[in-house]
Amino acid sequence: MDKTKNLICTCGSAKCLEESDILRLISKIKSAGEDFVLLDDLCRIAVDNPKKLQELCDNETNIYACQSRALAAILNYANVKNFAATFDIKTLNLSAETPVSESLPQALASWSGWYPAIDYSACTNCSKCVDFCLFGVYKKDEFVKVVNPQNCKDRCPACARMCPAQAIIFPKCDDEFLNGTKLLDKNKSTLDGSFYEALRLRRAHSKAAVKNNDEA
Repeated sequence: MDKTKNLICTCGSAKCLEESDILRLISKIKSAGEDFVLLDDLCRIAVDNPKKLQELCDNETNIYACQSRALAAILNYANVKNFAATFDIKTLNLSAETPVSESLPQALASWSGWYPAIDYSACTNCSKCVDFCLFGVYKKDEFVKVVNPQNCKDRCPACARMCPAQAIIFPKCDDEFLNGTKLLDKNKSTLDGSFYEALRLRRAHSKAAVKNNDEA
């Protein structure tokens, strides 16, 4: 019987995870005699090389990252269907483990891996994100989907703030209400009105600029 394989995201770009927790997790997995693979940034790999994730995973594979909702949405985006279980490293009790000495992979500097993922169990397919985003990240065919993740403006989670279903998740965002950790009261707005108005005006300005360039 093959050893259980464990994929561990080290979140090298955003540093969402404590290095000591990752090293304690590796210690626990080694003690169990299981194999593991370290990924520098699961979010980035899901976009740049989803086939790699698909090939690494099978029905015996455990996947460790952060924010369970975010992880599920990212795996769905990469069309990763075969795995045993997923775990949020932040919620694991690893205090009893002694950190191992292990060299963690460095994140690629070319792209931060900042982009939204959609929780389709919550999405109502209203397409407000499609109309709202200035950068062409989303498209709606039968369903709303992320089609140009690398177009997303780094550190901008505005679309998640205005999503009425809280279905848009930014795994690398510090805000727990935007990275999938927590849910807001559905009776409360997720976006300050003045901020929404500022973004609406920015979008109108952007459209006017494009029109003027076309006419020039």
